[in-house]
Amino acid sequence: MKRKHLISSLIAASLAVTAAVSVPLTSAAAGISGDVNSDGKFDIADAVVMQKWLLGRPDAVLSDWEAGDMNKDGLLDIFDFCFMQRKLTDGSSSGGETPAESTGFNITFSGSSVTIADDNGNAISDTSAVSVSGQTVTVKKPGEYSFSGTSENGQIIVDVDKNTYPEDKVTLSLAGLTLSNPNAAPIYVASVGDECVISAKKDTVNKISDGTSHTDTYTDSDGNQKQITAAVFSRDDLKIKGKGTLTVNGNTNDGIVSTDDLKIFNSTLSVTAADDGIVGKESVTIGDKDDEAYDNLSVTVKTTNGDGIKSTNHTKENKGTIVINGGKVSVESHSDAIQAARDVTVNGGEINIKTYQGVNYTPGQNQGGNNGGDQGGNNGGWGGWPGGGWPGGGGGWSWDAGHDLGLDFSAKGIKAGNSDAQIGGTININGGEITIDSTDDAVHCGDTLTVTGGTTTVKTADDGLHCDKYLYVKGGKINVTESYEGLEAMQIYIKDGDITVYAEDDPTNCGEKGAAKTIDVGNDNCILQIDGGTLHIYVTNNMEGDGLDSNGNIYINGGFVYAEGSVDGPDSALDADGHIYVAGGTLVATGGLGRGELPETSSTQPTLYWGDNNTKYPAGTVVALLDSSGREILSYTTKQAMKCAAVSSPEVKMGGNYTLTVNGNKVADFTVTSGLNIVGDHANGGFGFSTGGNGGWGF
Repeated sequence: MKRKHLISSLIAASLAVTAAVSVPLTSAAAGISGDVNSDGKFDIADAVVMQKWLLGRPDAVLSDWEAGDMNKDGLLDIFDFCFMQRKLTDGSSSGGETPAESTGFNITFSGSSVTIADDNGNAISDTSAVSVSGQTVTVKKPGEYSFSGTSENGQIIVDVDKNTYPEDKVTLSLAGLTLSNPNAAPIYVASVGDECVISAKKDTVNKISDGTSHTDTYTDSDGNQKQITAAVFSRDDLKIKGKGTLTVNGNTNDGIVSTDDLKIFNSTLSVTAADDGIVGKESVTIGDKDDEAYDNLSVTVKTTNGDGIKSTNHTKENKGTIVINGGKVSVESHSDAIQAARDVTVNGGEINIKTYQGVNYTPGQNQGGNNGGDQGGNNGGWGGWPGGGWPGGGGGWSWDAGHDLGLDFSAKGIKAGNSDAQIGGTININGGEITIDSTDDAVHCGDTLTVTGGTTTVKTADDGLHCDKYLYVKGGKINVTESYEGLEAMQIYIKDGDITVYAEDDPTNCGEKGAAKTIDVGNDNCILQIDGGTLHIYVTNNMEGDGLDSNGNIYINGGFVYAEGSVDGPDSALDADGHIYVAGGTLVATGGLGRGELPETSSTQPTLYWGDNNTKYPAGTVVALLDSSGREILSYTTKQAMKCAAVSSPEVKMGGNYTLTVNGNKVADFTVTSGLNIVGDHANGGFGFSTGGNGGWGF
């Protein structure tokens, strides 16, 4: 009763000044009838907004003018307000007036038949907004359309004239719909002015499936005939949302495709596909950036042959992008899991990825050659082993620029770039919990990879985090639990973060793609620079692999660096073809003597080195550095065997006296006289090397 009095008072206050107010409308199509503030429902708030507008109040905003045309006379005036009053008070439009036509359409598939009713349950047989032909429903005007029921040969087509409705949208509300079609896309958006929204209504389960072949086509803007390749296919912007469940099965090729932008907001979405799972050719956005919580957002993708989630447009500067803001995203793909032609950005969410056979894939024999795929360059091969110990100069081996998996397709976890279009691509990881089990590189791009936050945990049969040019770690956590090489780029800059890497070859490696390799001659383009953060890096192959490896220079200016290299081969914890400079931070490097790569004597922070080539200390060995008073400056427990140790700390000063202990036993005393101070065995001896060309890293 109070509500009726309120409505009546609103009318009384409005009639005197609004009787002459009348605005002609160009369209009678709308969303929900009476929902002039576009909040998804018709209630008292809409009446208040309407009253303010009729009174000429400047704060009155009608978001949906057509929704206010309650009596459908093409005008927005006081009579529409009267209909609002009647509908709000008793739900009817009686009293001798012409009843307001419903603007809601409830469409039900039932076997071979389709029925349409308005939002009052009245059957509709003829309307200019939606038409039915057999089991095909065509939406021709903007508005909201509810779909339910079951059909094994049904189709929903959205075909709205953009010239008439250039900025309007269509909402397909799925309220318990099971729709399949053996020869065509069950949902096809041919044309819409703004966007098409597919909303899975709360507490409903919906399923869209195509058959194993498509005969449907369309003509693109260039006049070319194209195949419709997905179960849900849109030629304009597409948004998927809702608090219900939507399952899409793409049995012919793809699951969901938008040739424009694709947004997936609060939805429980599951996609399986014979080829690609989800494609937004211009962009894919998962999670509304303005949402504070993503509890209702879950995206699951599984593909038989193709990629999981991808964006392919490389011809526009700001397109070909994927952004994940939140939610749960799970991808199990045959090929790349997440692939963008230009950029991938992860701001949050819980992301789980598996590609092809994961880390358990067994690659073929590593091959040389000049082809640029994932193969290395012309490998020189190991030289002879004259006399005892390691070779002293004959024979040799080349630097292997890549790791040949023997695959003829890409199976990376997160990838950005398009090598055919010569677009390197960038990846930004700003937050989220990312877990990757990949056969190919876990994270890969051709230009710049930046990590500022989140937790990234990967295991891979190839590289952990790889980019051809620049890798920046400014925060977050990176855990590479299994890899061939861990962090790989031409230049690596570590400012902050918590990094742990296990690698069969080099946990950190700086090399230039396509550059000719000249051993012991540094490439100035290759830089490994550590200014902060904490690094724990381990070479899991006892015969080869360097902890910190650069074809140019290594700079350690800060942070905590704990590096364990291979023990029994020619490599060591530290390796630079140029120079190694230490100016700050804490360094503990253990492993084998290898080639004896150590920091320069000109380093401004001294390094103390000790080696014993006759003794291999087991995993769990404790290395400690003491000052002249016996105070412990640092202590480190190895996870692998070692024969030597190089340590540096801001507490080590020129002219000072220090003692290095192993398992509590003194092994070396130092009096610091330069940037590098050596006690014991230094290196296994010289090495000869060939200079094979680098094949580069493939996309």
